Amino acid sequence: MIASLHIHEARPSDALRALLRGRVSRVPGVIAGDVVLVARLSEHLLPRPDHHRIGAFAFWSHEDALDRFLEEHAAGSMLAGGWQMRMQPTRMVGSWPGLGTLAGHELPMDMDEPAAGLTLGQLRPSQLVRFLRASARAERDALSDGAMLASTGLARPPRMVATFSIWRSLAGLRDYIGGAGADGHRRAVQSHMGEPFHRESAFVRMRPLSVSGDAPWWPGLEGRVLTAKPVDVPSPA
Repeated sequence: MIASLHIHEARPSDALRALLRGRVSRVPGVIAGDVVLVARLSEHLLPRPDHHRIGAFAFWSHEDALDRFLEEHAAGSMLAGGWQMRMQPTRMVGSWPGLGTLAGHELPMDMDEPAAGLTLGQLRPSQLVRFLRASARAERDALSDGAMLASTGLARPPRMVATFSIWRSLAGLRDYIGGAGADGHRRAVQSHMGEPFHRESAFVRMRPLSVSGDAPWWPGLEGRVLTAKPVDVPSPA
């Protein structure tokens, strides 16, 4: 399995058209994924979508399917001209439709290698305000963390919400999640455990394999420090 994230600069009308018509769930080889709105993470309560950007995330059965999507699918052809990261999922906490094979399995990662994290949630409308308040605190802490290289919010209204972040090292990501200074994230997790924000949710940790395209809104994000070789997945005994 391989994962990908794409962000493309587009006219607002083109971004809206892609959001309405560019569903990827039925693309051959897609295990899970969607075309999404892009919004910068911030400590503000209400997200501010980037109307001139469109994004997509997907998990693929094999890399050839991703290549064909970028070459042959209408949404893929548009996204191919933007920023792209390919990743290997190494761990999942929670559950998400189509990603059941990731549950309970973990691939090794060195503590000093770059790591990416994707949070996914199907929001309960009644929990919107609680979710936004908890997210604002967690995002404030992440944005002030020097270990985070880049981040963005992703959403497909009215219910699918997500965040994506890239970290200098797995150690930095783990420290943000559970370290002594992770108050915002810890409080968000505790609040969710007390009364879930989402009908279904998951966190997927990933190994960046390659990055391409320009990302002027993420200064300092060099592809040379975000490339690796996938670790072979052992066959079941």
